[in-house]
Amino acid sequence: MNQIILMTAAVLLLTGPRDGTAQSVHKCVVNGQTIFQQAPCASGTGGAVKVQANVVEGNPAGEARLRSEAARAQAVREAMANGVVITGMTDNEMLQVMGRPVTVNTDVINGRVSRQYVFRFSDGRTQYIYTDDRGIYALQDRPNAGGGQVASQPCYSDLEIRNAEVGINSVTLPAEERSRRRRMAEEMRRCRR
Repeated sequence: MNQIILMTAAVLLLTGPRDGTAQSVHKCVVNGQTIFQQAPCASGTGGAVKVQANVVEGNPAGEARLRSEAARAQAVREAMANGVVITGMTDNEMLQVMGRPVTVNTDVINGRVSRQYVFRFSDGRTQYIYTDDRGIYALQDRPNAGGGQVASQPCYSDLEIRNAEVGINSVTLPAEERSRRRRMAEEMRRCRR
């Protein structure tokens, strides 16, 4: 019987309003047993008891995530305004800052598609930016290894040249695009590594 009384009290507390205000619950004595109910007790068998309702936040993790996303968005806006790339940026945000990469290598690592963007600069530096579906997770800079003067145009590996040549003769390409790709592949061949 005591379990029934406790269960009844719990149901009353759970079904009441959840605005954090005190709720009226009536503690009544019926046939020598104490029960809790929302309705007033029969005359002289008990009275109202004030109970503070417990309010549980519906989604604390969700709110923390929204605060985190707002902080990320602010950091990304500042980085983009300064022309800087930071971890957490999406691929599109990074490309807005960096422009077109020399090449993009794609792989699957631990079930996630991962991309390596390669950027070469006229001073001989190379920057590698690694992304997956969560955005940039790593950055790597390599200084000019030769230390000498470098041509203003980046040089390309055989693989990069082959990748540029793929599809040049496709019948679905307009003639202008085919010519442009041929010229680009020829320029890449002149600056082979």
